[in-house]
Amino acid sequence: MGIDGLPSQLKVDGKYVSQVQPEMLHGKKLGVDAFVWLHRVVSKASNDDDYCRRFHAEPQVPFYEHLYNFLDAELRFWKSLGMEVILVVDGKANPIKASVDTKRRAGRDKQVDALKAFMTTGAAEGGKKLKGLAKDACHVTREVVSYFLQWANENSVALIGAPMEAEHQLVYMQNEGEIEWIYTVDSDVLPLCATNVIYEVKWDRRNFTLWAFTHDLVVKFFEEEVMKKKGSFRRDDFVAYCIFLGCDYCDRIPSVGPATLNKSFKAVWAEKSADDKVA
Repeated sequence: MGIDGLPSQLKVDGKYVSQVQPEMLHGKKLGVDAFVWLHRVVSKASNDDDYCRRFHAEPQVPFYEHLYNFLDAELRFWKSLGMEVILVVDGKANPIKASVDTKRRAGRDKQVDALKAFMTTGAAEGGKKLKGLAKDACHVTREVVSYFLQWANENSVALIGAPMEAEHQLVYMQNEGEIEWIYTVDSDVLPLCATNVIYEVKWDRRNFTLWAFTHDLVVKFFEEEVMKKKGSFRRDDFVAYCIFLGCDYCDRIPSVGPATLNKSFKAVWAEKSADDKVA
């Protein structure tokens, strides 16, 4: 999910990411990629052996208490910072990603089958235990989404359905001034030129640190590490760079990782692209 290798490059030594001071967020609107919360609650709950068994029981046993407790805590946290939360959910499947979605669905089915086999026989390939299998197999199901929508309605949380993928809707809302901040782990928002993107809330006991990608630092990274020239950022070039890195829309070129691409991108793509436009 996102651009392969881009977030890790931005995070190296903290050079191209920003620590957000809580006071910067007061009175601002936060657009949240709803599936980030949903994936987190499923992953967190999969640490509970009893939950894992119930999650894949036939018929499935309700587990809304796990979901509601997590969502209540998330909402309280952002409200305590003085933010208004707007949740954005994915809409229709993107046909461009059909092959990727098919592979992911097949992988999820295989993981679920492995967990069910363990629950029947008590054994698993590779000697995996229940929690390991459950972390692989517990996914965001229709039931999870149904409980989530019910929670949002009961708590009067603004909810917006994207035409397709949430990240495009979030960037559109940011560009239109409907939200100031985005909260997502999906780096696809970066080539869309999102401005302020919180990607992590890091907790140390009761203290927390907020980390964000910003468009200004993304531009700085591209000019310093890739183009080697200040003022050289062009959105078309950066989008092409992200495609070469590999993403949900295009696999990475074999044997061409970030280091190799950073050395050769300017010569093989950016300068040629600029020449073609002049011609």
